[in-house]
Amino acid sequence: MVNRRLTAALVATALLAITGCGGGSDGDAAAKNGYAAAKKARVATKSSYAAKADAICAVANKKEAAAGAPGPGWIYRPEFDDVHFLKRFNAAGREALRKLRALKPPATQRHSAAAMVAAIAKMVHAMDGRMADLQAHKGNASDRARVYIDGYSDLTPAAAVLGVSQCQGVSL
Repeated sequence: MVNRRLTAALVATALLAITGCGGGSDGDAAAKNGYAAAKKARVATKSSYAAKADAICAVANKKEAAAGAPGPGWIYRPEFDDVHFLKRFNAAGREALRKLRALKPPATQRHSAAAMVAAIAKMVHAMDGRMADLQAHKGNASDRARVYIDGYSDLTPAAAVLGVSQCQGVSL
């Protein structure tokens, strides 16, 4: 739908430019209106990406809560040592990560979107590592917690730049 709007705006811009080729001020105004329509279509694309990402992350947040996530700071609680909890909890983050990777952000947001997805991936991988450590009866919980927190530290500013609020809670 957004692509149709963008295409319509670009066609309108081209038509307005063609009809405005007489050189009068009406042509200039028409071209400016066409440019404004095209710009508005791009803005809708940016907000559309944020809305889609937020919807994906809102579902993940609900699934994490349903798994029994106790809230912020949970990595310092017994749940961080519970493989069964970590599997249920991390499944939601892994699913959100897969869906976020499939989203196509606007060109102007690709860097921030990639940073947000990379941060969530870092957190999911830290939990995968923690589960592997627990199953092998080795590893240091504080090392995995540190990587997890680093991922969250990267996630917060990247999601904020995108206007995405729900993804800051994924895997939290």
